[in-house]
Amino acid sequence: MMNDDLEHNFKVKLQAPNSYYYAINTAFQSKSQKPKHLFINKLIATACTITTLFAGVVFARNIIGNIFNDNDGMTKAIEDGYIFTSTADYIDSNNVKAKVNNILMDEKNISFTLSLILPEEYSPELTKDINFPNMLITDDENRILYCGNYYAFEGFKNNNKINYNYGDFNDNYINSGINMYLSTQNKIELTIVFNIFADKFPNSKNLKIQFSEIDFGAGTSLVTLNGNWIIDVSLPEKFYNRETSSYHISDISDTTINLIEAYSFASGMYIKFETNVSPVSNQENFYSWGLNLKDSFVTNEYLEDTYGNKYYPVNSNSESSGSIYETSGKFTHWQTFDLINSEKTQVLYLHLTLNTIDSSKEIVITLELN
Repeated sequence: MMNDDLEHNFKVKLQAPNSYYYAINTAFQSKSQKPKHLFINKLIATACTITTLFAGVVFARNIIGNIFNDNDGMTKAIEDGYIFTSTADYIDSNNVKAKVNNILMDEKNISFTLSLILPEEYSPELTKDINFPNMLITDDENRILYCGNYYAFEGFKNNNKINYNYGDFNDNYINSGINMYLSTQNKIELTIVFNIFADKFPNSKNLKIQFSEIDFGAGTSLVTLNGNWIIDVSLPEKFYNRETSSYHISDISDTTINLIEAYSFASGMYIKFETNVSPVSNQENFYSWGLNLKDSFVTNEYLEDTYGNKYYPVNSNSESSGSIYETSGKFTHWQTFDLINSEKTQVLYLHLTLNTIDSSKEIVITLELN
């Protein structure tokens, strides 16, 4: 039903201008036991401004034995000690206590666990659906790192005299997305996992996570608990003095490819490139082809180092992985692999298969450390 509705909205309600069509064919794939809360407002905001053929993965992954999700790059970073456990006390408001336990912040992720202690009258069944509709996350330089609520933004704007508006993203107002889910529940104590993602987060030294509403349940059973929870988190130096390592192309099997950026960071390696393929003459065929792709525009994708070790896509959200295929023939692709900065080598080999409407071709790109 969701895919049918989206197809109708993209194909009919968002009538494409001459040069673009929008199709989403893998965005709503999920595993079993998908987390309850998944917000795709970043993707939909993009859809309302341009229409092109797009393939990306936008879903929260299942938790597996570590703190956040099955992003192997993040798991390795945590195993390397790239994690911070806060010892701050609970913030108590309206008889509900909240605190941040574990947090990780790097170029593209802010992931943390939030513990809540509720009054005894809240039943376990009610707390299975939980939401924080006006959560706002800012840093020590008053940059907005996450805000999905107009009124929370306006309140912050008025109190801090900022000169930009809701949705006008800039270096001080990060265009970020969020997914969250209830991880554990022990009677009246809950642990919620938040994964916030963006193209690039600043080197913040302190975070302020605040919200004044917590929603439990849904529909006619919705219960809203009001309060004023403001949680300050002082981040360790390894987060705000974090390092990245950039790469350039030293050899390539397809010279039409232009590398936009390639760099390794604490929990992964990000690569973005563009190329030109055959222009599309029939937009309807193009649209149908995109919706019916079995995999994606780019498949068989992995990194290999000089020792033969292979690293694969993490596929966590729309910032970590995606492609834009324009009917003009311009093709842009970005991917995050589970090679972390401590694993980088002087030379890396990117392997992939590029699938276009009229052909598929295997590509090998040799990357060298700057």
